[in-house]
Amino acid sequence: EHFMSLCYAGHLPGYTMSHNHHGLVFSINTISAELLRSGKTPRHFITRALLATSNVDDAFRVLTDAGVGAADACSINFSFLGDPRQMFYNVEMAPSPERKNESHLSIKEVPMGACNFHVNQFDR
Repeated sequence: EHFMSLCYAGHLPGYTMSHNHHGLVFSINTISAELLRSGKTPRHFITRALLATSNVDDAFRVLTDAGVGAADACSINFSFLGDPRQMFYNVEMAPSPERKNESHLSIKEVPMGACNFHVNQFDR
């Protein structure tokens, strides 16, 4: 894997601002989920796994974390610079409210030239 990430002391790479050699660029905002799920994957591990992705579909597969799902929540802003769709995504990732074994994702597509902002709370 080839990536660069701003790292806070005691945190895994991928939980701030990062990019990889496949053209993925992303940033993370922490969101406090009302429902936390023990035994699920911590958001720090899921966002670290994003650093290995090579395309948009692969990124959504990692965020979904099928078979386990997220233990807590965050907002991920990402794009692949070489993707022909030229789309930017804001994804609110949270534990599944139905206790499914995958993350709950709320995906917002932001086309080129559009504006978006997200603060440390759920918008959707």
